[in-house]
Amino acid sequence: MYIDSSKIRINQPGRAARLILCLELHAQFPEGFNFAQRVPEMVAQVRAARDAGFASLWFPHHWLTHPMQMLQITPVMGFIAAHAEGMTIGPNILILPPLNPVHVAEEAATLDVLTGGNYVLGVGLGYRQPEFDAFGISLSERAPRFNEGITLMRRLWSEGRVSHKGRFYTVNDAGIGVKPVRPGGPPICVAGQADVSVRRAARIGDAWLIVSTSGLGKVMSRCRTQGIWPDPDGVPDHRRVLCRRAPCHGA
Repeated sequence: MYIDSSKIRINQPGRAARLILCLELHAQFPEGFNFAQRVPEMVAQVRAARDAGFASLWFPHHWLTHPMQMLQITPVMGFIAAHAEGMTIGPNILILPPLNPVHVAEEAATLDVLTGGNYVLGVGLGYRQPEFDAFGISLSERAPRFNEGITLMRRLWSEGRVSHKGRFYTVNDAGIGVKPVRPGGPPICVAGQADVSVRRAARIGDAWLIVSTSGLGKVMSRCRTQGIWPDPDGVPDHRRVLCRRAPCHGA
């Protein structure tokens, strides 16, 4: 039994309605579980989702989750890519501000190559104080670090050698080791619920990664107000659903 998240895309006005299901893999287990024994189950879940026609896989991200056990998503996504075979893969969400964008850009480009150009980078500000304290980053710097980081990553993906000297990050006439499959790099989906976060997604993101807590009607209204659609295919609305094997009846 798993708790998964379906991503329901409600198409923009004037387009034919369709439903695209996407699976969020929660690689989290309580203290005491043998994590190594759960890995084959996770692979089986991915293969079942792929064979059932699920379009993409999404992975949550946190640090310092003890006593909850949680795998780190970058190596997991690289491992799972071999079993996903054409599905889109991405974090929902990678907590960007504590990380150096050069490191994130290099790993995202590598994952885009490993997935054949099917990687999407979902990013957000984060909120947990222990995570930011551990990296020596102030929560008050989240937004400016986030903005500068995305700008630098896009340059690293699209340019050869880059020179950048910003408030937080510096690159001196250097370039990343491998370019993404897609020109300009993987799409960046920016998560957010507050109005200021939605405006940020419209300004610097390729899509708005929604966690809808106020209903689809308000989501659609905010899309129209900010002039942003979460992706070219429609509005992804994340709903929590319970998936389990149906009981068998009869012989």
